[in-house]
Amino acid sequence: IDAITGIKKWEKRIVISSKSANNPTVVDGVLYIVGNTKLFALNSSNGNEIWNFDLQSANNSPSSPAVVNGVVYVGANNNSIYAIDAKIGTKRWSLDLGSAIEASPTIANGILYINGSLKSLHAVDLATEKIKWTYNTGDQNLTSPYVYGGSVFTDRVGSTFSSVDALKGTENWFVRFPSSIASSPVVVDGTIYAGCYDNKMYAFNTSDGKVVWSFLTGNKIFASPCVVDKKGQVFHSTLSGSQQ
Repeated sequence: IDAITGIKKWEKRIVISSKSANNPTVVDGVLYIVGNTKLFALNSSNGNEIWNFDLQSANNSPSSPAVVNGVVYVGANNNSIYAIDAKIGTKRWSLDLGSAIEASPTIANGILYINGSLKSLHAVDLATEKIKWTYNTGDQNLTSPYVYGGSVFTDRVGSTFSSVDALKGTENWFVRFPSSIASSPVVVDGTIYAGCYDNKMYAFNTSDGKVVWSFLTGNKIFASPCVVDKKGQVFHSTLSGSQQ
């Protein structure tokens, strides 16, 4: 759709589950999106299919792709994270993480961070293609972690939220909220922003998790925040995979 006029430029029909939460990722004129059990690469100017890759998953994969240095990374319900050549759509490697992957990956400093359905946050070294560490979140997590200042920030079991050392996987701190943090967090200038099931948007410190302020909305917050600073820079973290 044309961003200025709202006129449809093209349309491509892809079978996507009604429960799907994945989003498209556009890099260098190519749109990457998961449709049920396949990852599609489409020409963003006309919607023509460039390639598709079978994720070999029995059900719809809600993970959104992240694209870094010519490689597409995406999770699947068959417990695997896939690394796929962005140009030709062939598999470079895959790694079984031990549980269904329904969250989207975040990539920072050569490490892929992703939450699994069996209470775990995984860090995968992209150079060695092996798990670097695993942190027990205590519950299934569908949000994407955020990496800032050498720490990984993610929600966890029992309405709590954690800061984890990005290299070691050790816990820096965790704090408890009135209800579950439902949105993927975003961090700007040492402040974490995230929405909660208690109808509030929270801002809290990266150093210790102390709440700076909260804002009451009309309902539970599932969507992730987008922050625009005074310089006009935009910071966001969604259900989509992302590179930081």
